[in-house]
Amino acid sequence: MLNPAKYRDLSDQELMRRWCKGEKRACEELYRRYSTKLYSYFRRMLGEDHRAEDLLHDAFVKIVTRPALYNPDRSFRVWIFSVAHNLCCNELRRAGLRRVTEVKCDLSAFASEPPQAEKRLDGEYFRLALFDALSRVDEEVRSAFLLRFQQELTIREISDALGRPEGTIRSRLFYLTRRLGVSLRAFRYFAVEDQNGTA
Repeated sequence: MLNPAKYRDLSDQELMRRWCKGEKRACEELYRRYSTKLYSYFRRMLGEDHRAEDLLHDAFVKIVTRPALYNPDRSFRVWIFSVAHNLCCNELRRAGLRRVTEVKCDLSAFASEPPQAEKRLDGEYFRLALFDALSRVDEEVRSAFLLRFQQELTIREISDALGRPEGTIRSRLFYLTRRLGVSLRAFRYFAVEDQNGTA
């Protein structure tokens, strides 16, 4: 078994191989690498902290109890987000939901802050508006958007994770970004005003 620090140098695929051989630290390293990313994805897909935590737990239960489900010839990152996507879709269907719970934001933190607070506040309003708009679209389209722009997967990786042709993913992202551009155009206006020094 490796020195604990050495696990950080291993690829995801090698960590899974070692986990299958019973090396506990390999799975701990995968959790360190992916738990925050997965939680963020689940949070944006479902809109609730406790549900995101539940699905994060479920995703790692799959890794821990059924590592043989993973094909080592496949990217681990793509596979785990495929698992995450399926868990989200199942959860949304089970709960009979199409729209995630409205995102909440505590704006009181900005009340006593100096000039930079205004920009931060604008950022929070934009984030709220963006995720509200995303909450209104089909879960597969929302998933593709989050995988592309939050998790930075390539179109090919998203295609693999969601089991859809690359052309379909490109088309859906194109139309969604156009739709978001329309619904969030007020933020673009304020950004231009700010850049021109007239805001």
